[in-house]
Amino acid sequence: MKKFIIFLILFLNSITLKSLAVEEIKQHTDEINLNTVRDSLIEKIILKEKSKPFTGKIIHAESKYWSAFGTNGYEFESGPVKNLKINGYFRLDNAMEAARHQSFSSVMTFDSVELQTETIFRDGKTKLSASYNFVRNLDYDNDFFEKISNLYIDYAVNKNQTIRIGNARVPVGIEGGLSSSAIKFVTRAQISRNFGDARSLGIRNIGKYKYLDYDIGFYDSSRFMQRLFNGQEFAVNASFKPLAKFDDKFGILKIGASIDTGNADNSYSVFGAFAQYFYKNFYCDFEFAHADGIGSKYIKKGNANGFFTTIAYLINEHFELLGRYDFYHDVNDDEITQEFTAGINYYTNPNCKLVLNYVYALSDSSSVPSHRIYIGTRFTTSALLGDI
Repeated sequence: MKKFIIFLILFLNSITLKSLAVEEIKQHTDEINLNTVRDSLIEKIILKEKSKPFTGKIIHAESKYWSAFGTNGYEFESGPVKNLKINGYFRLDNAMEAARHQSFSSVMTFDSVELQTETIFRDGKTKLSASYNFVRNLDYDNDFFEKISNLYIDYAVNKNQTIRIGNARVPVGIEGGLSSSAIKFVTRAQISRNFGDARSLGIRNIGKYKYLDYDIGFYDSSRFMQRLFNGQEFAVNASFKPLAKFDDKFGILKIGASIDTGNADNSYSVFGAFAQYFYKNFYCDFEFAHADGIGSKYIKKGNANGFFTTIAYLINEHFELLGRYDFYHDVNDDEITQEFTAGINYYTNPNCKLVLNYVYALSDSSSVPSHRIYIGTRFTTSALLGDI
């Protein structure tokens, strides 16, 4: 029975395309800013757990997920596949909103119920990855393909460069390449959700060096594998790390820019610049972006620009305080929206985060401000089949 179940899972996983370089096995499959991961609370907790004496089942640094076959997945003794992992990701949010002289509303949504698989090959350079979000609901023709989150293969050319082929997030700005499990707030900033919340099919070169990180690629301008080969897209995200020569003694500073340009039913170009700084438990960032044509989940006409800045501080291994100012200008409608967000994140363990956000929003389209409270959870587990 064990062998049958293992064979069935491997067979289903082999239908998909998914890969990641060995250097990226320690990272979340969607994360572009690896320094963000390294300095995140999750990494701190994992390393702390690893340093403790073994007293049972612990979370190893090799994986951020609980695996259906153990923390490192099921390891095969022979054959082309070395490891197989199965992950489950769940995201639940409740949004409560009230404005002066208006009624109170409360909406609960399951934004993600996602099955993730990772197949690591014995050559030590290739990894296949696929994830499927059963509850994604977009206004596209093909309901099956729109639910595919990742479907790509990564090959490590060398220790610094990886080639990725397949469907994944387009790395636009700070948050464009990050999954919902990696962003600090319940929702992305306005420029990120309007310009950079996209998945496309393409080929890209990801480079990680001491002073420079980059992600450059050519894509089909389709979104969520809809209307394939209807246009072309080019995207690059690059950042310089001027403090790297001090070996992080004074923190980590990243100064970068991103470009995303393409055409489908409409042409679009998004240009952005950003900065990130990490020092011990402190984090801050700033990003500005301008768009001539919108290239997010749906490609459409329109001009807009905006910026946001974030400050966050890890009090201890469980609590994180954070705040954000978010400005967005819809040039076509000459409408400005501002959001002031205060939040607290509580990490029960490296795989589960509880999120509380309060958002005070001002918009030219409304004569009164709105008040929103978001309560959410991000939970990642791979123990889907128990102990086999």
